[in-house]
Amino acid sequence: MNDIPTISNLYELEEERKRIVRKKCFCALIAIFLTIIIGFLSQNFEAMMFLFVFSIIISQLFTVGEVKKYEKNYKHLIILEIFKKVFTNVNFFPDKGLNYDVFKTVDVIKQPDRYSTNDYMYATYNNIPFETADVHFEEKHTDSKGRTHYSTIFQGQWYIFDFNKSFVSDVQIIDSRFGYSSRNSFFNNNFNKIQLEDIEFNDMFNTYAKNDLDAFYLLTPHTLEKLKTLKYSNKGHLIFCFNNNKLHIGVNNRRNSFEPNLYKQINVDEIEKQTLQEIYDIISFINYLDLDNTLFRKEV
Repeated sequence: MNDIPTISNLYELEEERKRIVRKKCFCALIAIFLTIIIGFLSQNFEAMMFLFVFSIIISQLFTVGEVKKYEKNYKHLIILEIFKKVFTNVNFFPDKGLNYDVFKTVDVIKQPDRYSTNDYMYATYNNIPFETADVHFEEKHTDSKGRTHYSTIFQGQWYIFDFNKSFVSDVQIIDSRFGYSSRNSFFNNNFNKIQLEDIEFNDMFNTYAKNDLDAFYLLTPHTLEKLKTLKYSNKGHLIFCFNNNKLHIGVNNRRNSFEPNLYKQINVDEIEKQTLQEIYDIISFINYLDLDNTLFRKEV
């Protein structure tokens, strides 16, 4: 962790959660009360509704810093300990993420106007080192009145697996429903679109390679079946990139991992069950693709 936790046990963590919820509720009640009084005096329903929404937002901002500290303590006391039960050599930094240079190198998602990342972890599972983080790519839009808003390009988890073996392939397998691929741009950086013999796979994914032979070497019929099965078992769009001796896997599921429910009492057993479900992607990718055994053990 990059900061020393301010809470040392689960009892203190639960008391902190309750205190934050009480403060949030109190601020919301004050906002509602003021809205009713001002609305009664002004007799303006539209102004009252605007004031109500504005007051609720402002009142909740009072607890932003406290919520962030609570989340940090929650992840240190509970989530990190669950990780240690499953993985080895665990390093977990909730406030850090993947440097955007990673995505510049892989070049599979169009460049965002805004990028954020957190919940970075580096660990080992079945002798396979990996790193992962939540990532969020956003695109900027400006309407005719000059008002700016952002829309999501990609939001989910990004995994990087290291094989400790050499291959020079630069192959990308992109969910056919994902519309923000760099390969959709006019400048395609010498990638060729590959048509494989598996028609179902071609419908599910778009495959690109700088060298066609690399793609056909890596994507055997057995591997294609495994990738299709992973697609069926994962919600959201899947992206696979073979680059510089690493396998990158993106899961565009529009959610963040390992976040606490502030309004629910802490139950470690339930949290562990939920967390294990969330990290199932990591385990399934390594186990199902045999990353520790047979896949990519020969230099390409």
